[in-house]
Parts: sequence; structure tokens; C-alpha cells
Amino acid sequence: MQPDKLYLGQKDYQQCMIITRLIQLMGLEEKVNIRICPILREKDGLAMSSRNMRLNKEERAKAPALYETLIFLKQNICNGSLRDLKKEATDQLQKGFKTDYVEIANAKTLKPINEWDARTNILGLVAAYIDSVRLIDNMMLN
Repeated sequence: MQPDKLYLGQKDYQQCMIITRLIQLMGLEEKVNIRICPILREKDGLAMSSRNMRLNKEERAKAPALYETLIFLKQNICNGSLRDLKKEATDQLQKGFKTDYVEIANAKTLKPINEWDARTNILGLVAAYIDSVRLIDNMMLN
């Protein structure tokens, strides 16, 4: 099968970038148009996912904190060092979660960054567990 359009969800941004890179390495970027679709969210901001159904009522009420963490990053991002901002966001998420990561990365390469020049496109990424359910989310920060 040789598709000419490939639709991917931004919720799995890391996978989107890997697949995009594979298509480039295979020399298919002229033949396959990749379209990254925006994250669909619940009214409270939680990214829609089949995993959300595994959350009980109390856990579901806490889950929007991932989105709130990304909003916090977006509202407080400024050029220079990002270490304190990432630490503060991680500390906020620790309340009620087992945090896997809170990261700011170059949106094109996914390399984590600790210093920002205010020109590079950057992405906030979060992953955390509520009990045994691992939730992920991301957001362009600039």
C-alpha cells in the first residue's frame, strides 16, 4: 500500500516525529503528505484517550492537572534558563501523581533543552501516573 496522506495525532507527538523522520529517511516525503491533527480535549482540558476510562471518579478529577502543567509552562516560558521553570512545573504535578517527566524540548528534534533563545519552536511534554494509569500530554509553548 502506498498512501499519499498520513494522519497522525499530536497527542503522540514523539511518534509523529519518529514516523516523519522514517518517511524522510525512506525518501518518501514527496509522496506521503503527513498531517498532524490537533489534540482533542475534554471540557476540562484533559487530552482524550482510551486510558481515561480506566480512571475512577477521584482520579479523573485530578487528571486535568497534566494540561494545567502545560498551561503553566506556556504562560511562564521566557528566554534563558528553563531549569527552574521545569522544576516548578514538576513540583506542581507531583501532588497526586507519580511524575514520569515534565520536559521542554525542541519541537523539531525532540532534544530536551535547558536554555531557550526565544526563537526555537519548543514543546512541553508531560507524562505521569495516577495509580497504574500512565497519562501523557504535550503542547507547543511558543
